[in-house]
Amino acid sequence: MKKIGWLIAIVVIVVGGYFTYKMLTEDDYYTKITIVGEKEIKTTDRGEKIVDYLYELPGFNKDGKEKKLSFYGNKEVPLREEAYLKLKVNGGKGVVSWEEVPKNEVPEKALKELE
Repeated sequence: MKKIGWLIAIVVIVVGGYFTYKMLTEDDYYTKITIVGEKEIKTTDRGEKIVDYLYELPGFNKDGKEKKLSFYGNKEVPLREEAYLKLKVNGGKGVVSWEEVPKNEVPEKALKELE
């Protein structure tokens, strides 16, 4: 009976460790702005209006693997069309940050999928 208890404890620790690792790590994905994003106007608790744009685009990692990404531009104006973005994607949270990068910094396999 003790052996089964230890086995269950080990399995719980391994599975818990795996999910914790996935929640804490981020992967790089690349996308190209091909749309104007969906304009959203939100109101704060103080009544201030905040304008933002929601983007839903395919992203590709360095190996060319695709993932559907949804993220906000965090600007009051749309992101520049044809811009290349490097997005930090967390397994549990989705896109946590992005930055514009020059075309020559996009990995070859990702660039091939984006064009």
